[in-house]
Amino acid sequence: MMKIVNLKTLAVVCLTFLMINFSYSQNNEDLKSDKSLAIASKMRGKWVFCNSEPINKYDIVYEIASILPIPETEDYSITYAMNYILEMSAQAYASAKMEYDGIIAIEGSNKDVAIKFKKIDENVKYCHAHRIGGKFIFALCEPVNKYDVVFQIKAKQILGKSVIDKVLKKANKKMRKKKKNYDALLIGNRNEHVAVKFK
Repeated sequence: MMKIVNLKTLAVVCLTFLMINFSYSQNNEDLKSDKSLAIASKMRGKWVFCNSEPINKYDIVYEIASILPIPETEDYSITYAMNYILEMSAQAYASAKMEYDGIIAIEGSNKDVAIKFKKIDENVKYCHAHRIGGKFIFALCEPVNKYDVVFQIKAKQILGKSVIDKVLKKANKKMRKKKKNYDALLIGNRNEHVAVKFK
């Protein structure tokens, strides 16, 4: 009788494991089929979510006032902006002594946030890129899904002006001229940006 009970228990455990594994695999596939899914960048040991939202749940540790000064030794770029915001968050940490895992920065906002993840796992690097004007915008992150380059856009990044709006306008103008549609924009660190179409 004991052997039969043990076999039944084992069968239930195995079935439960298979169901959990299938559910996890299915969720993983659903996640990867999402065209907005991207892998975030890491700078100064912190995750940087620029115009994107982490998929893992998090708490906001504190807000960061991020009115950028005019760069003295280099041209303005997204990397310059993120480095400055990270510097501000490091100063806030020095005062508050509150640990954080990354920052969420939205172009055009004067207040970005330092965040602490509720759980650190293999999904911590993933984020959803924001959509503007019907197009996904990937800034300081790389799309998970494969894509083809449709065309390139040159747009200089200027402090105080939205580089995303500028690139989007140029890309849409080029799209109408070339009659080639695209799904997303990959915002470069300097003046080179790319319009792509997912496979």
